[in-house]
Amino acid sequence: MNKNTSTAVLASQLNALPRALARAVEPVFQELTRDGEIVHGVRVGPCKPAAEFLDIEDVRLRIAQEQGGQLLPGQANLVERLRALPPEQPITYVMLETATRQAKCYVDAEGQQLQGVLWLPAAQHEGR
Repeated sequence: MNKNTSTAVLASQLNALPRALARAVEPVFQELTRDGEIVHGVRVGPCKPAAEFLDIEDVRLRIAQEQGGQLLPGQANLVERLRALPPEQPITYVMLETATRQAKCYVDAEGQQLQGVLWLPAAQHEGR
């Protein structure tokens, strides 16, 4: 895919998101495309209090540490950012999917600011 086509796909996928949410995740989108990856999926997760996402990500972090495994890129920083937020702060996430990895972008649902990015391996879908 040439750069113009890639940029057009990027613009159409970002335009599908609410404007403030698209602005919040745009730097991550640009990082993926700058690295030559093509974002083929965009999903918006539920809006929940920061404490709920902190519980999930903190457990994931502790399991990785206890099992001596490698932390996911962005994992420790994300947990620290979520800890710093008021527990009731509404947070959502936007999942940007490429063929090789996913960026789970946690966004402050009120201020629409990017709070952190968890880099995950690509999801394995049936039929691919």
